[in-house]
Amino acid sequence: MSVSTMDDIATQALLWRLRLRYPDAESQRAFEAWLGEDVRHAAAYDASSTRAPAIDLQQMAANDDTQDSIGLGRRTRILWGGGLITASAAALALVFVVSQFRAAPYEVATGPGGQRVVALDAGTRITLAGDTRMRFDRHDARTATLLAGQALFQIRHDAAHPFGVEVAGRVIQDVGTVFDVSSTDGDVRVAVAEGSVIYNPDREAVTLTPGEGVVDAASSTTLRLISAPAVSVGGWRNGQFVYAGDPLATVAADLGRALGVKITVAPEIAARPFSGAITLDGRDPGQLLRLTPALDATIRHTSGGWTISADGRASK
Repeated sequence: MSVSTMDDIATQALLWRLRLRYPDAESQRAFEAWLGEDVRHAAAYDASSTRAPAIDLQQMAANDDTQDSIGLGRRTRILWGGGLITASAAALALVFVVSQFRAAPYEVATGPGGQRVVALDAGTRITLAGDTRMRFDRHDARTATLLAGQALFQIRHDAAHPFGVEVAGRVIQDVGTVFDVSSTDGDVRVAVAEGSVIYNPDREAVTLTPGEGVVDAASSTTLRLISAPAVSVGGWRNGQFVYAGDPLATVAADLGRALGVKITVAPEIAARPFSGAITLDGRDPGQLLRLTPALDATIRHTSGGWTISADGRASK
């Protein structure tokens, strides 16, 4: 079994950071496997985001004549955190450094009823619910934008570089934690399971701790603080939902994302508050019918999906 030196690991980390500029499912799985191979890998990957290489001009004059693997002529060595890497890795490093001066946004989306996990670095994982769209930056693993839907954030603490989430014109600043964010028609909901977050640090600057949440409705100028049991945060990953006075429109959006169907709520009851717990068993939308007593509404299957209306009687 070969043992990697710290120089080898630094080079590997740099190449992984370059490869993840254009991530796909295969790259994400391979990256997570690499992180698990050696405890030093995570630290090296984190360091690769801030440690810029510098060309050692004196060393270049003394280099040997060996050709490198990508035909760059004389083997050029570059200082990297006190160590040396070869020209092939150095060329990639220089590309990486130059690219750091511009943003490189990309989007990740899930279909209705699906889920996807995105690993931004060794300790930061974001789980997207169904029918969700997010924007990330290949050059900045400490920022994300929730364009639509819902996501659970598990964030590595970094006091010098706090993680920030933008959603519907609001900002959520993380202080190293686990929290959930959803966006439905301009309404934003946040719930915290671990650590703390600051909601809109430049405006209301509301600090939320475990078991706390906030609802910021587009139709209101007042934030509504809510109780959000820590054990329930992110429960949607297993089909479990807990509400404390949330409007039926929000409940319908959550269930629709999980079941992969469109659920429309009649306008006259869309804002009606609902408190309680809902547990889904798989992805069969037919189970919506059993929610009739709890929601005190009629639930119908139509050609366009499902509708929730006001008269409180189920109809198939």
